[in-house]
Amino acid sequence: LLIRPQKKKLQLEQQMLNELTKGDEVYTKAGMLGTITGMTEKIVTLEVSDGVKLKMLRAQVAGKSDALFEAKKEK
Repeated sequence: LLIRPQKKKLQLEQQMLNELTKGDEVYTKAGMLGTITGMTEKIVTLEVSDGVKLKMLRAQVAGKSDALFEAKKEK
């Protein structure tokens, strides 16, 4: 009973990670916001400011930032 919701959440997270493309604005589990400028199978390059790029593990991307800001507007 408890396993089903966790499995569904994990599947949704994996689907979101697979759908990421260059140019998407995302936030990470560490709380950073940035735009994807490059991707490999395991690494995502984020531009967090003009000319400042960070490489992160793809699994550390928490979601697209537009969804984050939409949730705030609805309140």
